[in-house]
Amino acid sequence: MSQGSAFKQAIAKWMFRPLVIVGQCLRNLRMRCHLACAHQYGSAYALLPDRLIGKQPGSKIVAVITHVCRPDESDHAKTGTASCERLLSTIESLLGSFSHHDIHLIVNTYRDWHQTAQLPEPIKQRLEIIQHEEIDPMHVGFEVPDIFARHREEADWFIHLEDDILVQDATFLDKLTFFNQSTNQPKSLLLPNRFESMAGRKYYIDLRWPHGDFRPEAWAALATFQAGGVSFGQCANSHSACYFLNRLQLDLWLDSPRDWHNKITGAGPQESWSSCMLNEVFDLYKPHPSNLHYLEVRHCHPTYFQRLLAYEQEKKIRIQSHTAS
Repeated sequence: MSQGSAFKQAIAKWMFRPLVIVGQCLRNLRMRCHLACAHQYGSAYALLPDRLIGKQPGSKIVAVITHVCRPDESDHAKTGTASCERLLSTIESLLGSFSHHDIHLIVNTYRDWHQTAQLPEPIKQRLEIIQHEEIDPMHVGFEVPDIFARHREEADWFIHLEDDILVQDATFLDKLTFFNQSTNQPKSLLLPNRFESMAGRKYYIDLRWPHGDFRPEAWAALATFQAGGVSFGQCANSHSACYFLNRLQLDLWLDSPRDWHNKITGAGPQESWSSCMLNEVFDLYKPHPSNLHYLEVRHCHPTYFQRLLAYEQEKKIRIQSHTAS
């Protein structure tokens, strides 16, 4: 070995090897520091104020689902199963969309006219079931305000839905709060647009008359306004098969004369107790056709869509599905 090679090896051994060892030690120390910090993240977050980590207390909700299934339909395996599946889908949509809130679920029904016994046991344990007697079974929805009255001091939001309406939006209450703050009028009530989905098409079922495009007169002659880039309007057909009230709005409703209680003010009892009865107190709004999707619920059984498809086949036409544009 030449003297030059020996000298280079000596330099590498006594000068660079210590540097490599020191660098490796620093690298290991840095890794251990990262691990130690990671283990402390949970404790550190617990010490921070809630406002700094985005933790918001959930609202308390009382949600009532009106569910009626005729005994002869309950005994029929196919019909009874379909009714149970719709009810289950509605319950699960509420539990999913409002999982960050404290929700009390109530099924409002008539004695022996329901499918709650067929629900999964964990779901049944979440429910309070109220069975009415000595009234018209199709009028049980009129009893919902009285159910709310028993809980008016316990909750922040009061929700009523038919048993085939799906809420699929975790920001639903945030959007309602934005609308209420924008109007600053407790008697202005926002209802969602209702749609059905089938064969890759989306159809807003409450905004057709009967099979044409949007009716301009359904919006143009009534009040509209815009807030935060979102448009709202008073539609001629306010039916949504559901409604959502905060506590102030519920108090206004319960303290009103309630002359429309048990009266058929819509096309039938369902329309009367699920939407039309609200007209006694509130000015009802929906998201404008320019932004239909802003607040919407899904009708899980495509009844209207099936009628539309039958109409298309009869007339040999294809009706364009509604979109936000």
